[in-house]
Amino acid sequence: MTLPGQISGPKELARFVDYLLLHPHVTKDELTRVCTSARELGLGGICVHTSRLAQAYHLLEGSGVKINA
Repeated sequence: MTLPGQISGPKELARFVDYLLLHPHVTKDELTRVCTSARELGLGGICVHTSRLAQAYHLLEGSGVKINA
């Protein structure tokens, strides 16, 4: 039984997890892999270097994963 305010399982917990990928020299393949994983796992967000914001927005469009810089 799940009480109000409790997390019921891994999928719900994933919404509270952010992935950090802040290195400015991240390759397109690395960013694609991270964004794909974030989308599939239903993560809350990813944090990327400002040089990769546009790419991350494109890769995560419509997924509900938030993007931070």
